[in-house]
Amino acid sequence: MANKNNKLIQNTTVLKGEELEIVKNIDVLVVGDTIKAIEKNINTQDSEIIDGRQFLLCPSFTNAHLHLDDSAILDIGVGQTLEELVFPEGTRDNITSVGKIETRKAIKRSVSQIIRSGTGLICSFCENGIEGVKLVKECLPSELKSVLVGRFKSKFPYESIVTDLLNFADGFAPGFIKDIPIEDLQNLFNEVISTNGFIAMHSLESKGLPVENFYKAVDYLHPKFLVHLVQATFKEIEYLRNKNIGVVCCPRGNSLTGVGFPPILGLLNQGTLVTLGTDNIFLNSPDMFKEMEFTSRLLRGYSQNPSVISSREVLKMATINVLNYLG
Repeated sequence: MANKNNKLIQNTTVLKGEELEIVKNIDVLVVGDTIKAIEKNINTQDSEIIDGRQFLLCPSFTNAHLHLDDSAILDIGVGQTLEELVFPEGTRDNITSVGKIETRKAIKRSVSQIIRSGTGLICSFCENGIEGVKLVKECLPSELKSVLVGRFKSKFPYESIVTDLLNFADGFAPGFIKDIPIEDLQNLFNEVISTNGFIAMHSLESKGLPVENFYKAVDYLHPKFLVHLVQATFKEIEYLRNKNIGVVCCPRGNSLTGVGFPPILGLLNQGTLVTLGTDNIFLNSPDMFKEMEFTSRLLRGYSQNPSVISSREVLKMATINVLNYLG
């Protein structure tokens, strides 16, 4: 008698390994929530048999950067600059009418959409320190893997000890670091890694921010990854080379706020690990299919070269690449 928790998908097509190699007419054995084998002609007596001839199986999507706590304030800010929208005292900060109950419901709706669209891992930046991280965490089901990065609304020195935050969050995202002394940045980095946490942060998203912030972050905070880098020149892109720092690009979000388009091709050409994220939910649905399609079309059109990037490379940015720094 077949065990309903065990499934054998027969004669299917799989995108396998780090290069997402196409393998046809292969079997996949799933036990509970775990893929146990990907082989030819798997023989098992206790699994539900599924005809996989019409399937294409690939790793689940990874949304490497989003803001789940934006879920309750959808469709705000279109036509506003990034500064008007998300900087301190901007539109997002001034929306105070949304309570915790409504926010929880909205986050759960976003999470449901994320799971339905094939995403299995997210990395969400959470506002409002410990309370913001806890709010997001309690809305996440066990089947969705998550990495939560906490932020404080206040500027340095923060209103709470970073090590307290990292009792709840996986990582920490500093805000504006322009005026923070180098010694304090070094102490902050040491404080974070002492808790087995990591640093990740926005960088070079808009023209109004000093490029010195990028170099200070790379040299003294040693982030696991940076988000955006829209304004990065070849100098900054080359500076990341061999630094083992990932870059999350958010093409739809950057385009809608008018800050530009991330230099994905330049980053890839320098060997930087690039992943994709959907960014603010109030501007973009958390759908990685849409992010991949937009990225693929815009890269080909902007470069006037339809073969400038492969569909496999775009898919890697939305699936397995993130495992090299968050796995």
